[in-house]
Amino acid sequence: MLLTTNNMSVSIKKNKIDLEEANGLLSDLSKKHKEFSMMTSEDCDLFYKFSANQEYSYGNSWSYIVQGLYGIGDGLGYKFYDGEMICGFCFYPKIENPSQLAAFWVHPMGKNLPDTLKRFADLILKEYGIPSYIKKIPNDTYSNLLNIGFKSIDNFPWFSTSPSEDDTFPEMVLDIEKTLKITKSFANRRQLKRAFKNFIKFSTLLVEKNLSDHKEEAEIVTGKFFDYIQNTLNKDNISHSTDYYNLIHYKGAQDRVDAKIYFLDDKPVAYYFIEFCKNNEDSNLYANVHAMISDRGNYNTIADFLIFKIFENMQKKDIRYINLGGSETETLNDYKVKFRPAREIEMRWCCYI
Repeated sequence: MLLTTNNMSVSIKKNKIDLEEANGLLSDLSKKHKEFSMMTSEDCDLFYKFSANQEYSYGNSWSYIVQGLYGIGDGLGYKFYDGEMICGFCFYPKIENPSQLAAFWVHPMGKNLPDTLKRFADLILKEYGIPSYIKKIPNDTYSNLLNIGFKSIDNFPWFSTSPSEDDTFPEMVLDIEKTLKITKSFANRRQLKRAFKNFIKFSTLLVEKNLSDHKEEAEIVTGKFFDYIQNTLNKDNISHSTDYYNLIHYKGAQDRVDAKIYFLDDKPVAYYFIEFCKNNEDSNLYANVHAMISDRGNYNTIADFLIFKIFENMQKKDIRYINLGGSETETLNDYKVKFRPAREIEMRWCCYI
């Protein structure tokens, strides 16, 4: 595994060492091919320009593009941009085989996607011997890529038990009003009712503050969360604390995000991070939940508080739908299904090997 510790400051140092080869090759690639360049916060508006023409999905968020790219370049990863197509981009070691680098094309948007992806994925394979993952694409793009030589993800899975990372299971979109109505109905909704009771319990105990004013505390909560996942649940380490660095230290359009952290007896215990979708008239009603992190080892049921608090806070902002994203595991997917999603969005991965 790339990271065996979840203390974020230690993880950051190890992450830098693990990614030295990847960053060196990316630097070389960007010098040879001008379409590849280091991402900066100024690219945020450029990505929004492209996402404005996309059908709604979790991938249309700037937060989604940069979240998994920490440690690459100046921290926000690289991008591919040729004037017609754009996506986040990086080289990154495979989890189960760290000596094997793979190229990740993150949510490609724009024109001529199949031909452009084929040309440059083939170039990278031939020049560097590095296979490619094309991630977070709709079904029509997926079919078009398979028709020109790309392979289904089963041929080169991201991880053996989660072949398409968080697109292994579909994105879950909740209608806030619908979920609340079901929760409060007389029907047999024991799981939802229990979750709502946890929300009521913690509502009187927790103090809400802006995450942007408490970044260090958010890092502490993140470390405790991953300690619990790794040491208590003994789950595969397919994610790690630095995956949340670019959310905690967000660099983008501040008016598009809402991030809160919660304290119990002056100790940080949970936080969430949300990005609003302003792609078109319909998606103005949507918000993507990119983080719901809590100290589960000490306060396991606080996760239920977070989601109902998100409902409450989003309704105040006239948000109707929240997208919890896809899932890597069946357990996480089942947790999201508990809240009775109104819609599922299937996004795909494919590979070029």
